[in-house]
Amino acid sequence: MKTENDIAALISQQLDRLLGAQVDVDTRKSVETGQFDDVLWRDCQDLGFAAALVPEGAGGVGLTWAEIYPSLMVLGKHAAPVPLGETMVANRLLQDAGLDLVQGAIATGFDLLSLTDDNLVNGMARGVTWAPVCPHVIVLAQRDGQVYLCLMQTADLTLGAIDTLSREPAADITCNGVAPVAMAALGPDFTERTLLAHFAVLYSAQIAGAIGFMLPLCVEYANDRVQFGRPIAKFQAIQHTLAQLASEAAASQAAAIFACGKADAGAVEYGAMVAMARAGRAATLSAEIAHQVFGAIGFTDEHSLHYYTRRLWQWRSCTKSDHWWSEQLGDTLITAGGDALWPSIVAA
Repeated sequence: MKTENDIAALISQQLDRLLGAQVDVDTRKSVETGQFDDVLWRDCQDLGFAAALVPEGAGGVGLTWAEIYPSLMVLGKHAAPVPLGETMVANRLLQDAGLDLVQGAIATGFDLLSLTDDNLVNGMARGVTWAPVCPHVIVLAQRDGQVYLCLMQTADLTLGAIDTLSREPAADITCNGVAPVAMAALGPDFTERTLLAHFAVLYSAQIAGAIGFMLPLCVEYANDRVQFGRPIAKFQAIQHTLAQLASEAAASQAAAIFACGKADAGAVEYGAMVAMARAGRAATLSAEIAHQVFGAIGFTDEHSLHYYTRRLWQWRSCTKSDHWWSEQLGDTLITAGGDALWPSIVAA
C-alpha cells in the first residue's frame, strides 16, 4: 500500500516530467509577451495539481503542505510559466473558507479592499501577478472590522497592465462596486498578513527550487569555461562563490521545509516569517553569484539563467520583502519575551 509520502513523491515526479517536456526558453518567452500556455495549464489541471492542497472530500488530492513541498520546488526548478502554485494556494484558501472551488487559474490580490453593505467590493489591489490571464481573482475585503474572502471574476474588474521584474503578466486591478462571485467571512485571526503568509510559503519553496536548479548549472559552466588556460572552476575565488551558492541552496530548502511544516501545524505566519527572512536573502545572493559566474552570457535572451534570477527577484518581493518579514519575526519574538526565545528555537 502506498503511503501519503509515496503519493506526494509520485505527484512531484509526474509534475517534473510534465514541465520538463513542455517548458523551455521559447515557452518562457511567450508568457512574458502575454501569451498564456493553455495546453500546459490544461494538462496541469487535468492531472489534479491545481487542487493538490484541497482535501479529497472537497474534490482535491488531499496533500498537506509538507507533502506538496517537493512539487512546489519543482515549480521553481522549471520557472513554471503558469500560475499553478498560486492556484494551489488560492484553492486551499477557498476551501478553508467554505467556498466551492472553481475551474481555471486564480490570481490573488494582497491589498485589503472595502465591502459595502450591499456586498459590493471597492478599491485597488496593486501588482497582481497573473491577473491578465486568470479568469478569477481572490481578494480580501473589509466591512465594519470583519474581513471577507471574495472570489471575483476578472472580466468584472478594471485591469491596468504593469511591468514586473519577472515579466510575467501582471496588473493593478480596480474594483468599482463589483459583486463577488462568492464570499465568506473569515475568522478574527485571519488578516492581510495571514494571506501574505500563505503565498510567502509558496514562494519560499519556489525560491529553493530555482536556486537548487541554478547550482549545478553554475558548477557545470564553471568547469566548462576556460580562462587563462584552465577552467574557471579551478580558481579559488570561483570555488568560494560556488560554495556560498551551495550553502544558500541548502538554507533556502531548510527554510521552506520549516515553513511548510508550520503551515500544517496552524502557524503559517510564523513559518512565513522565518522562511522569507532567509529565502529572500538567499534569492538576492544566489542571483548575484550566478551572474558573476556566467558573466555577460547569463543576461542574453537565449540563455535560461535570467529567467530564473528575474523570478527570484520577483518571488522575494511580491509578498513584501525579506526585511519586512524579518521585522515581523523580530516583533513576534520581542512580544513573546526573552524567556520564550530559546524554547522557540529548539522547538523548531
